[in-house]
Parts: sequence; C-alpha cells; structure tokens
Amino acid sequence: MKKNMLVLICAIAISIYLCGCKMTADILDPLPDEYVDGIRYSREYPDDELAIYDDAVVYDSEVSEDSISLFYGTGDSIDDVIDFYEEIFESGKLALDGIKDDGIQYIASGKGTGYTFEVIIEEASGGYEARAFKTVVEVNIVMYAPGEETIKNMQGLWMACGMSGTLSDDYRLEGKAIQFSGSKMDIYDGFEKKAEGIEIVFTDDYSFFYVVDGVETKSKVSFESIDGQDIMAVTIDGSETYFEKTTIDNMLFYNYPRVINIWSFSDEAVGIIEKFMEMHPDFGYDIKTTVIENTSSSYTAALDQALALGGANAPDIYFAEAVFVYKYTQGDASGFAASYEDLGIDVHTLAEEAEIAPYIFEIGTNKEGEVAALCYQSTGGAFIYRRSIAIDTWGTDDPDKIKDIVGPGWDKFLEAAADLKDKGYCIVSSSEDIWTVIENSAEKGWIADGRLYIDPQREAFLDISRQLEDNGYYNNTQKWGEDWFADMNETGENEVFGFFGPAWFVNFVLCQSAGDTFGDWAVCVPPTDYHWGGTWALANKDSKMKEAIAQIIEWITLDSSETGLQYMLATGTMDEDDGPKDSVASGKIMAASDGTLEFLGGQDMFEIFLPAAKAAKAQNLTQYDEVINALWLEEVREYTAGNKTREQAIADFRQQVADRFDIIVD
Repeated sequence: MKKNMLVLICAIAISIYLCGCKMTADILDPLPDEYVDGIRYSREYPDDELAIYDDAVVYDSEVSEDSISLFYGTGDSIDDVIDFYEEIFESGKLALDGIKDDGIQYIASGKGTGYTFEVIIEEASGGYEARAFKTVVEVNIVMYAPGEETIKNMQGLWMACGMSGTLSDDYRLEGKAIQFSGSKMDIYDGFEKKAEGIEIVFTDDYSFFYVVDGVETKSKVSFESIDGQDIMAVTIDGSETYFEKTTIDNMLFYNYPRVINIWSFSDEAVGIIEKFMEMHPDFGYDIKTTVIENTSSSYTAALDQALALGGANAPDIYFAEAVFVYKYTQGDASGFAASYEDLGIDVHTLAEEAEIAPYIFEIGTNKEGEVAALCYQSTGGAFIYRRSIAIDTWGTDDPDKIKDIVGPGWDKFLEAAADLKDKGYCIVSSSEDIWTVIENSAEKGWIADGRLYIDPQREAFLDISRQLEDNGYYNNTQKWGEDWFADMNETGENEVFGFFGPAWFVNFVLCQSAGDTFGDWAVCVPPTDYHWGGTWALANKDSKMKEAIAQIIEWITLDSSETGLQYMLATGTMDEDDGPKDSVASGKIMAASDGTLEFLGGQDMFEIFLPAAKAAKAQNLTQYDEVINALWLEEVREYTAGNKTREQAIADFRQQVADRFDIIVD
C-alpha cells in the first residue's frame, strides 16, 4: 500500500515538474473575474477621441476628481494595438507631444480637448496579464480647462480683414474665414468651404492644434480691437493673420466684386440708381442694372428664370409694374421676395411719416401680411381734357365744373360725349382709354374663390364700348398706336376732348406728344376713382447684401426727406435742369410741393392727384391680369365691331380663360 502511494506521489511530482508552475496555477489559482469580464470605468473617459482598443478588457482603473488611469489587455499583437492608436493620432483629434518606441514599450503623450494623455503599450508579461492577454495598455488622463473663455470668444464666423493690424478691404475681398463651433472648425477660402468639421485641440489656454490634409498646425490666438472692430489674431508659423467677428451673411457680402444686381422693365430704374449712387458716394458697391422690355412678357419670363436659378447673377432688387406685380407679392413668384421688415426697414413707422397711400400697401403686401413691395409713384388717376374744347362746348374750362359734367358715373360721361359730338369732337380716342378706368375701379378681380369672375363694371364695358362705336363718340384707335398719339396733337381723324391717366401719363405721354396743344390741358376728378400703373420695388430674400439693399429700397420708397428720391421727383429736381414734377407715393411730400405745370395752363395737378391716390383701391388685382385683360379686350373689340353677339363674346372669353388657366370657369 505504502509502495503504491509512493509511486502516485512521484508521478504527480514528475508531472508538476514537467508542466511547470503554470499548470499548478491553473489548478490552484484560476483567473480573477476582472481579467475575463472587465470592470466598469469612469464615464468621464474621453472615449470619443481616445478610444480603447476593440474587444479589449479593462481589468483595473484609478479615478480621482481630475484624472483617470485605465489598464486593459487584448489577445491581439502589440503591432495591431499600435496601429490602432496611430490611426487615432493621424485623425487630428489629438495633439501629440511625442512618441517613444524602443521595440519593447510604445509610449505616446499629448493633449485632447480638455485633457492631457499618456498611452503605454507593451507585450503582456508575468502574473495574470501574461496568462490572459498578449498585449497590455496603460492610459493616463489628466483633465484641465481647455481655454474656455478663448473658445467662447472664437465662436461664430471671423473674416480675414487685414495683416499686421491694418484693416483692408483687399483682405475682406479674399473671403478667408474660420468658423468655430465648439471644438470643431470650418475653413473658408474665396467664400467657399474648403474644410469642414476639423477637430481643434487646445494645448494651453490660447494655443490650439489641428490637422488639415495631413498637415499639422499649431496656432496661438489673441483678441484685440482695431478701429472699434473686435478682432481675433491667429499666429501660424510665426505670421499673424487677423479675423474680424461677423456673420455668414456679412462674409458673403464681402465677396468680390461687391455687385448688386438690379432688374427692371424700363430705363427709369437706371436713372434712379444713378441718382442714388451720385448722392451716396461712399456706398461701397458696384451696381449692375439689367433692363428688359416686357414685350410679350419677355421681362417676367427672364425674371422668373433668374430668380429660380439664383446664384451670383440673380437680381438682388427687382422692379415690377402694377399689371404683373401681384404675381411677385401674392402670386406664384411671391416666395422669392423678402419682406421689408426682414431687410431691417422700419416700414410702418416710415410709411406713416411719409403718408403713403393705402392702395400702394394693398398691392405690396404678401400672403403673410408683410410688406414685400412698395411703389415710389402715386398713380391715382384723373380725367385730362382740352381747355379750348371745354370752353367751346360748355363755356367753361374750370376743373370743378368739368368734373360735374363728365361724372360721376358713366351715364353722365356718355351725356357729355353727346354734347361734344354735336360740336364735332370725340370725347376719347379709344374705348381702351375708358377700360383703363373700369379695369382698375372694379370691386373684384378676375378670379374670386378660384373661379373666373366678370365684375359687373367690367361687363358693362361691353355696352359702353358699343355706344362709343355706334354714336361716333371716339376715333376707334388702339391705345399706344400711332393714331392714338396723333389724337393728342390735333392730327387725328377728329379732335379728341380727353384722356385718362395719372401724373406720369401727363408728364411722359401727353406732354411729349401734345404739339401745338401744349398748355391747353387741365385735369379734373374722373367719373370714378381708379389707379393706373406704378412701379414697385422688391428684394430677393436670398441676397447676401440685405443691409445695402435696404438702404436703396428705403431711399426709393420711404424716404420723405429732401434728399430722398420722392422729394426730387415731386419737385422736378432729379436733374440739374428743371425736370417734370411727378406725383409720388408720399402724401407728405406732395402736400408740401408745388405741382403747377405750364402744360396744364398753370394748374397745380397735385390738388387733383393727391386725393386721387388716397381714394384708389387695389382689391381687384390677380396675377393673371396681364393675359386675361388682353383676352377680354379682344372679345370686346369683336363685339363692338359687330362681329359677335354680346353673349358669344362673353362665352368665347370664358372658353379662352378655361383653355389658358387652371381655374374654374362656369
């Protein structure tokens, strides 16, 4: 028995000797849980920047208020772990102070956002580490405040504006900028984003490190004020560049060349802008004007395309005439326009001070009830008549008496036409002269609740036009035709008593065409209140130069001072020589101005046009007016000429509208 036991003990001893201590440990000392399952570690560990190797096991940690040390192991080789960390270091999220690799131990140290770090990597040896892992890693972290005040000062966009403390527009025009958000940075050059989301790492309170395209850069920052402007100075490679605190809009505002694009359908805008530039020599922008006549809707088609495409060639300011402005304030193209409030214009205060006529606001208000466009002219209309013909027919040319002869209402107007016919005169040149008044005095527009609507006043125009034809009360011309202009200077078929129009019609149409009738004209209250024409100014909501645009638009539409556009228009002082006196949007200016014209026999036309503007209404506009009016007038001509019955003309009009537009036609 003793012999057998001795043999067994010897066998065990030999086995232990052959297998060594490891087998003894496996039998007598199993691995602790932390070397298998790991331990919990502090949530403050910056694992988004200094990650722990994949599939590693953290088996020990030491944590204090401002530091943490982690110890972990992995079954992968030391080369795999080193490659993992070197990839992190190359990402630019960390600033390396140095790396030491002697073939036995790999040590890297540096800084992350708000902490310093040290990483020690070596092959596992001795004790539990050697039994559990191939490679072990020690990571030591010390937290610190990463230039918190500096980061706060750096937030936002900063633009290169000079070198060596000198502010220079040349540098602004280069568009070099850095935009900071937290500990990330975007870099702009030439107003294009060149690098996005770059990690920056503070190495002390005023120094930071970053990597762009594999190039490591360490910069120092400081803050100062130059000429009253907050400046951030960044020192890179010993050279200092200055960045001015601003906004993304202002950065693009400095893009070279600083050009404001202005679009219009008439040359009038060119003269207005030239005057603005003359009066604002320090404005600091170039202005490019594009003028496209709206023949066959050429202007609106080009404008729609330019607004839709956007970009550097899109209009910053664009003008729209009354007949199509509604499309850009409340219609299909209204989404392109900025409100005046968005431009920073105190529109309601200035409008109240200037006493802008209500109808101008009605036309210029967008779907949200904000002002998106205003007119600089006042286009309330009058009846403009020949004094000599009035005296020959009724023995007076007094505007107060003539208004009671030709109105109110169209019945009295046609009675006056009969009186004139007996004397051999026509009351108007074209039925379209009367249409101008009826169109813009109707109670409702062509579209009501999504349906075609023919306002009773507009329908009555069929009968008025027919009476003019049947009784020989007009010369049957067409507006803007050569024979129409001939009727202004006694060279037409029959002498014509009058025309309808606002002040601009007096100045730029009648006055230019009157010939020997110059001075033989007067204005009086028309048979019904109306407005005709006018130019509204709008701003592109996507423009990067809103502050400059606001300065132009405010000067054009709301400035009631003696240096504003409207004062110069009303007083005829736009040019060095006396120019025409025009009726303007500001009632304040008109009330204080002298509207006396030689063309009107010395009459002050503002006494008529000022109340006309206040009485005008704009509830009858739609975005389809330009086309629908043309369709309606064509059918009126057919009926007036006797080519169609009244019923057929209306039916054909309805069908044409149904064919052209997606609206309900009953």
